[in-house]
Amino acid sequence: MRDFGQRWIYEQLLVQQPQIETTGLWKTREGFVIVCPDLEQGLMTDDGRPIEKWVAERSALTASRVRLAKEPPHGAVQVPPRTLEESITLAGIPRTLQQLFVDLTLHLPKDFPNFKLTESTVAPGTLSFWFQRPLNEGEKQQLRSAFLATQLDLNYEIQIKPELDFQKESFKRAPQGDINLIPSRRLPQAFSLKARWLLEEDEQFWSDHRVGLLSKHNTNAKEYLPESWTSKESKCLVNSSVFPPQNLRTYLSIYEKVVLVGPLGGSSYDEILSALKVTEKELIELASLGRVSLILPQSLDRYPVKLISGLADQAPHSILLSRRLAAVTIADVRRRIPFLYPPVDAYERHLFLRDLGKILEQPTDFPSKRALQAIYPELKTIWSASEIVLQNLGAMGAGNLGIGPIVAALVKAVTGRDLFIEFHSSGAAVEWAAAIGAHINPAAVEGYSEEGQTEILCSFYSGMGKNTVDQLRHPVEALLDELLAIDNDAPVIEFATAFSSGEINRLRQLLSRMTETNPDPVFLNDAVRDFNKTVKAYERRAEKLKNFQVAALAGAFAALALPADSAIKQFVPLGVWFLGQLLVGSWAARGNLTGKFLDAIRGAPNLSQGDVVFISRLKKSLK
Repeated sequence: MRDFGQRWIYEQLLVQQPQIETTGLWKTREGFVIVCPDLEQGLMTDDGRPIEKWVAERSALTASRVRLAKEPPHGAVQVPPRTLEESITLAGIPRTLQQLFVDLTLHLPKDFPNFKLTESTVAPGTLSFWFQRPLNEGEKQQLRSAFLATQLDLNYEIQIKPELDFQKESFKRAPQGDINLIPSRRLPQAFSLKARWLLEEDEQFWSDHRVGLLSKHNTNAKEYLPESWTSKESKCLVNSSVFPPQNLRTYLSIYEKVVLVGPLGGSSYDEILSALKVTEKELIELASLGRVSLILPQSLDRYPVKLISGLADQAPHSILLSRRLAAVTIADVRRRIPFLYPPVDAYERHLFLRDLGKILEQPTDFPSKRALQAIYPELKTIWSASEIVLQNLGAMGAGNLGIGPIVAALVKAVTGRDLFIEFHSSGAAVEWAAAIGAHINPAAVEGYSEEGQTEILCSFYSGMGKNTVDQLRHPVEALLDELLAIDNDAPVIEFATAFSSGEINRLRQLLSRMTETNPDPVFLNDAVRDFNKTVKAYERRAEKLKNFQVAALAGAFAALALPADSAIKQFVPLGVWFLGQLLVGSWAARGNLTGKFLDAIRGAPNLSQGDVVFISRLKKSLK
């Protein structure tokens, strides 16, 4: 009797319901048993349901029989939890047919014959693989190895269907809200061959690096970036996926490179191009020139076919696909908030959550209790689902697991307002910008702006008062103010190549170095003055100029200039604050935190200048 899905159920109990004492998962001839010594006391989940019902629901989901007992049955053998590597590779996790197809695509070599996966019509509970031709012995072994790696308690059969036409096989999605990443084997034929190759490369990158990324405390985001993305040129991230951005010339006049969050296909695409005041052809040419790059956090088939194919064919170095973007983001998040991706298994996560929960249940109050109570349920959700969310959603999944939901929970605890959707969207963009070393330009359209939540997120991501997180909006100050940007309709290719001079390059170099050096105010003022003179000489029509501002957490640079161990250091990232509370905070002595979790994240760094996330934004009007 195999124990694949049963171990997943047990680990979900450990992490999602850490308050319930258990002595393990046990295997008997009749099935599997989770032993809870206090079972007869009427154990309840954190939302007030009987634990028996909670386990039964998950047993039905996996078709795996698991029951609860007060003590191990006679002759039972204890089953160890999955290893961290097994969790990362999703061993034994219940999947839909769609998700299983994607997982098998990642496990199988790219030259493995294409196939269709369905349920057998003659053998209930059996999967059926359809191929156009018989497999040779080597291919059969590759399929066996890939299927065994999923650790699903299912059998499979092979059927030969010479008439099968894979060009007609689509990636079947749920009717609404399905943003799972499409596998390269199902990318529509309308995309170019080079676009398919880039997607295959992205899949292979994830297959090769996911275990190392999630099982070790690697915080070097550059290790996962393509070489073309590691240059120190000044960059600005503009979210053009949904909301119309500003004229692209406005950003190009200030930054050496503009990084767009790729616009989605459909009716909004033309609106995005119109707002940027460029054509699709011009956007591809700007990418070829190195002035524009695109990150593509969503499934590749959600983007315009001609745009993606053109970029893949003419400027493949300019695009960053979802899985690699996820890896880069995770590495950078670990530098700032190491507790979000702890490289420990489910049992170690359980020990930490159990002990922290006991401390938070104590009736006495302490300064950081409200904040920790807000973070606690988010950790349970994130830690119980991170591996499968990342596998299915890539960079969009990383956004679900990052700073956004954490800060949304803090905001709700302090203000009572539920702003999860707003902080989720803005939080992902802040993480992407930080990971690639770009300033972030918040979306702002008539009637809606992401500036407020972006400021809050950047301040938590860059640094915060080291004694409390209750002050949600940390002061943000302008480092470069009254910066003139151009908003005209000049030929964009000519503008991108010709708008350059000593004064312009001086400012752009200053922008690229702001994360490494403490800028001198006089030098900043002189650079802005000289830059603005050049801008006015290039564009003499005042109505074609706009005011731009680059801002950051107020006082952050003054604090960053202090020695790392300075007792008067004012700002620390959210992750370092959290670790400080665990080790030396006002409540640390109220209970014991056991296990390997603290050891795994203890190496969290202090805030450095490179950690500051800058906000670039358009001001209302010229003075």
